[in-house]
Amino acid sequence: MKFWQLTFLALVSFFLTFYCDTSILARVNSPAFNGQFPIDFVSPALGPTTEDQRQEADRFFNRGIHHLDLSEFSEAIQPYQKSLQLYKQIDDRPGMAKSLHHLGIAYRNLKDYDQAIKYYQQSGQIFDQIGDRNGLANSFMGLGLVYRTLEEHEKAIESYQQSLQIFEKMGDDQGVLNSLNNLGIVYQNLGKYHQAIQPYQQSLQIFEKMGDRQNMAKSLHSLGIIYGILGEYYKAIESYQQSLQIFEKMGDRNGVAHSLLGLGIVYGNLGDGHKAIEYYQQSLEMFDKISDRNGVANSLLGLGIVYGNLGKYDQAIEYYQQSWQIFKQISDRNGVAKSLLGLGIVYGKLEKYDQAIESYQQSLQLFKQIGDRNGIATSLGNLGVVYRSLGKYHKAIESYQQSLQISQEIGDRNRERQILSNIGLLLSTQDQPQLAIVFYKQSVNVTEDIRQGLRRLPTELQQLYLETVADTYRRLADLLLQFDRIIEAQQVLELLKVQELEDYLINVRGDPQNLQMLPDERQAWSQYQALQQEAIAISRELAELEKIPVNQRLPAQQQRLQEIREQQGKTRGIFDQFLSSPEVENLIKNISQNQHNINIRNYPNLHKLLANLPEKSVILYPLVLDNRLELLLVTTQTAAPLRQPVNVTAKQLNQAIRDYRTGLKNQDSESFKHTAKVLYDYLIKPIEKDLVNLQVKTLIYAPDRALRYLPLAGLYDGQQWLVEKYRINNITVASLTQFIVTPSKPPSVLAGAFADVDTGYQFQVAQRQFDFYGLKFAYDEINNIAGIIPNTNRLLDRDFNRQQTEGYLGDYNIIHLATHAAFIPGQPMDSFILFGDGDRASINDIRRWDLKNVDLAVLSACQTGLGDLSGNGEEILGLGYIMQEAGAQATVATLWLIEDASTQQLMNVFYQKLSEGNSRAEALRQAQLALINQQVPHPQNQDISAPYHWAGFIIIGNGF
Repeated sequence: MKFWQLTFLALVSFFLTFYCDTSILARVNSPAFNGQFPIDFVSPALGPTTEDQRQEADRFFNRGIHHLDLSEFSEAIQPYQKSLQLYKQIDDRPGMAKSLHHLGIAYRNLKDYDQAIKYYQQSGQIFDQIGDRNGLANSFMGLGLVYRTLEEHEKAIESYQQSLQIFEKMGDDQGVLNSLNNLGIVYQNLGKYHQAIQPYQQSLQIFEKMGDRQNMAKSLHSLGIIYGILGEYYKAIESYQQSLQIFEKMGDRNGVAHSLLGLGIVYGNLGDGHKAIEYYQQSLEMFDKISDRNGVANSLLGLGIVYGNLGKYDQAIEYYQQSWQIFKQISDRNGVAKSLLGLGIVYGKLEKYDQAIESYQQSLQLFKQIGDRNGIATSLGNLGVVYRSLGKYHKAIESYQQSLQISQEIGDRNRERQILSNIGLLLSTQDQPQLAIVFYKQSVNVTEDIRQGLRRLPTELQQLYLETVADTYRRLADLLLQFDRIIEAQQVLELLKVQELEDYLINVRGDPQNLQMLPDERQAWSQYQALQQEAIAISRELAELEKIPVNQRLPAQQQRLQEIREQQGKTRGIFDQFLSSPEVENLIKNISQNQHNINIRNYPNLHKLLANLPEKSVILYPLVLDNRLELLLVTTQTAAPLRQPVNVTAKQLNQAIRDYRTGLKNQDSESFKHTAKVLYDYLIKPIEKDLVNLQVKTLIYAPDRALRYLPLAGLYDGQQWLVEKYRINNITVASLTQFIVTPSKPPSVLAGAFADVDTGYQFQVAQRQFDFYGLKFAYDEINNIAGIIPNTNRLLDRDFNRQQTEGYLGDYNIIHLATHAAFIPGQPMDSFILFGDGDRASINDIRRWDLKNVDLAVLSACQTGLGDLSGNGEEILGLGYIMQEAGAQATVATLWLIEDASTQQLMNVFYQKLSEGNSRAEALRQAQLALINQQVPHPQNQDISAPYHWAGFIIIGNGF
């Protein structure tokens, strides 16, 4: 389970209170109190009046200040009222305004918010009338604090913006900073994290102007928190590292510790457990040195999360228990609850369900006591998972229902989609597949909505985001295919591939789309939502009544509260009401009867895809499911995609792919053809007749999971390799690829090569050691290209550097890089392309390249690790997508590091065929055939006909 994200939200309020609390009371401006002010009030100068009366009013006013300093808020009311009365008698309007303002402060601290608002508004009116801009601005600040407490966020924003405008006109930097920081907090409370960034950035600029390095570091830290919540992890890292450097130079060990903790959180979210542990350990040591027990506990909590995600459950339990003990000792109930929640997740993973339930129930009770609705929803959702695992379906659905209700009420879209998916799984388990499809579709639609706004919201103690999302799409596609709802399944597969790319590359954004529901599905969902909204309305009314202290409730309010509690108990059976209603039963029957009446025109994306599909081409979508393989063929020649299930489990398929990759090393072994034939029988033989009947010439291949590591060209039918029969064109996502035949234009090549075999570069990336030396045949490779295509610019070795390469990118339509590249599963941002001077271009660097004039990018020495199937192959698709995103139409890459002499020969033929006007896919096919038939000589007279030498080359994107 992945819940290191929880510390973002858990620590946001702590950090922002620590760094930018704007509600601390200070003394008022009078000779007796040394000119100190409360932050939300600056008193104007007193006007002239009768001296005795003025002194008496001041005495009462100062008595009120004395009570405020002692937090005796009730005792402060009477002297302030008396001072107000006296100031009115002598028409001292500044005195009246400051008395009213401080009455607002007292009532705000007494939680009598209606009275606080009244007095702040009255003070503001007088300050405005007498032209006291400072007083007026602070009255707006006071109103903002009250509205923020009442969660009337829009009113709070309006108040803070008004105070900000006044302070800006006055040139009051401190007032501006207070307003900006409060605006940032409100935007965070609203979940408007993008809007929260601007106030913190403005604060940072002011602190820079003032030379206030301490607060610069604190603002950077706040920005790190926000960027982390938004999933903009590299901006978060940059902000945290800048704050860390400042804190270190200033010797601020507390700031250093918090920055290290923030970095641990971010690297945990990036999936780099080793770096996360390193930063958590450093923060732990620092917090321990400065005796910050809360910081120690949060560092231990983070370590528990990381070790849990790494599957090291014993260590995770140890860290959770240590954090739990400290949180308990310092009476941090929220921390105790989160530690218990983490323990519950680990116990669930270990199938120690009784202990998991006990931990979840304890965390649930604590979250209820402190009013943490987010925590309540999380605990309930996790309880549902355990109950489902135990087969206690009624308890599971009750827990899910309550969690979903809270999640929808507080606007937690991420948890909403998870609970909807879990309900879909439960319904499928209970043999309610048609209804399961409705909930799965709604979960997918919520996921797609999330992609339109805030992405990668913290999931707080839930399963890994990608796994959960992908599982929902796959389960939905599985159910749809079981009912031969192929068009709908194809749409799900397209969305799945976009989502997988998005999660792997972190900030890729495809065009969000929603799955269509059948009319009866929409009606069933509407009925469920009506019941759900009724339950939410009841819950909200209950929450409002419970805010009123027991001794202040009117009899009618107490009676209504009891009625709602009874009614709420009934609404917990909402799902049973939904399932048992005759209307829903009829709708399910109608769905079963009408599910095949689907018109392809109702699916514009598929309709558009078919319209752009080149002649004699088909798109092959394999879907790897646990119990079978599904093959879908999209073609213009049939009314709907063709479907062919294959009886092979995911485990068997993965083993066959592993055997294939291992067998590649035995280049001359006939047994390898048998291995290639096994995979041909899984992937091609079931659709062989369809391909012949459709007269297919080009297979557009959208591989799934570990199939991304498999070169389709290298499958064997018993007599021929597949590439001898078809052109093979890999794609990331069909909807992101324009299948158009580009106009023929003279090729021009920017060719870079790292060829100096005496030069080597050694470095470590993502806990992997890389030792790279120049490619022996790279000189010949790019010289031969230059011989075939005269308009070729060659950059060799140290001239092949970042500055020169990036400077030429917009001048050529083919970019050819004969150098090492590594694409790392699970850690895309550590993937790189190596320059001839040892510098590296990361995924983020490539994303910023301008390739809009580039038809083709060729990486002729990629390395993903032969036999390494540790990922899902997203790194292969991710490379193609990044190149497409930068503007390139197509990319040639390799699935393993191919011997560079073979590469040179293949590239010679490839560019010769391109120069003759062949399409990119056909040129690659002809080059592969040249090696199969040994039509080109190997410099060392080796046999280069085996797939090891040619099958690893794939074209991604538009090969036409």
